[in-house]
Amino acid sequence: MGQTSTENATTFADRIGARCPRCNYVLKGLTKPQCPECGKSFTLDELVDNRYAPKLHVVTGFGFLGSSIILGATIILVPLAFIYFALAIWWAAAQHRIAEMSLGLRRIFLVIAWLPLVAILGFIAVAILGMLLF
Repeated sequence: MGQTSTENATTFADRIGARCPRCNYVLKGLTKPQCPECGKSFTLDELVDNRYAPKLHVVTGFGFLGSSIILGATIILVPLAFIYFALAIWWAAAQHRIAEMSLGLRRIFLVIAWLPLVAILGFIAVAILGMLLF
């Protein structure tokens, strides 16, 4: 037999340490889908929506998009630019899957998203600085 909606919401909240959509209280160890702090009842969909709403999601998406643009501008790395653009689209479209990722895994994606952009801009800055100094 499958779990009921109530069991799913409380199990999900306990497993990921979800926070109340209204007051941000950590919803661990609950037996019913209701925040003990503010009294708001919640559903599994609300918890999932609240989980992927933080700024980390948006910042990572912009990282993938920015990296795809800067990689495309290098001409030689255009194939990698297409991969990063595809990751940007996936990141925007797969919000429920991303919401179930651990925070650590989402932070790894954040680093992967911004790494090419930071590396290439850093290389350009060092090259310009080198030309100005020498």
